[in-house]
Amino acid sequence: MLMRSFLIPTIVLSLILVSSNFAAEQDGADFDYNERGPEHWSQLDAKYKLCKDGERQSPINFITSIDLAIKLPNVNFIKQNTPNVKFPTISMKKEGHATKFLPQQLIGSSFDSVRYIFNQVHFHTPSEHRFDGIHTDLEAHFVFEDSVTKKYSVIGVLYEVDCAVGSSSFFDSIIKLYNQDPNAKDNVPVDINSEVFSHIKEVYKYFGSLTTPNCTEDVTWWVVNKPLLISTSQLVKLRKHIGFNSRPTQPRNGRKVPPVENK
Repeated sequence: MLMRSFLIPTIVLSLILVSSNFAAEQDGADFDYNERGPEHWSQLDAKYKLCKDGERQSPINFITSIDLAIKLPNVNFIKQNTPNVKFPTISMKKEGHATKFLPQQLIGSSFDSVRYIFNQVHFHTPSEHRFDGIHTDLEAHFVFEDSVTKKYSVIGVLYEVDCAVGSSSFFDSIIKLYNQDPNAKDNVPVDINSEVFSHIKEVYKYFGSLTTPNCTEDVTWWVVNKPLLISTSQLVKLRKHIGFNSRPTQPRNGRKVPPVENK
């Protein structure tokens, strides 16, 4: 596998509030994190059987004394096959139990020697992945789809609260959108590069699944090995809108971090 240093051009997002739900492949029965929560997902719809029977489910717990972090490969964003352009406008959609931000036009990206389509980003509170059995306050999932195989690759960014940290313009914009009227069409620019990606140095890579029904497997995960920071006030505001939407960690079933891959 070709590994490169993490390098991303300046990325500016314009966000607009609309309405939907992460579950990239969830097209069956409604689910939640209460009476219709994770322990019952497989009973809600036959399409959700992997949520119980899958062997490579996510999230997982990382053992920091054993698991090895690697550098995130070089990531390049491409707009309609045109390289070296700013990241275009995306839409924020809200539905059910999560919030996702969707591209308004075709966005490509290439990393790990694979061409992907940028699918969306959404959030979980508290984090779904854990470090040595301990979750953090928030987790962002940047979801990419392989343009050929249609399999997913997800960059997971965990956050922990720090009372000494100032407000992030990235989360300021997201909170503003949460507070907008559902019919509002205003765009809000966000510099995601300096606010998020430029802070990612190393990640834990493993093979897993989507963390919501259908719990589809064959997902490649890249999860930061050290949480980024978020202010107390912003976390409180985000929790107000997101609520609790975290799936418990799943059995590793012998999976290695990073995985042993065929050369």
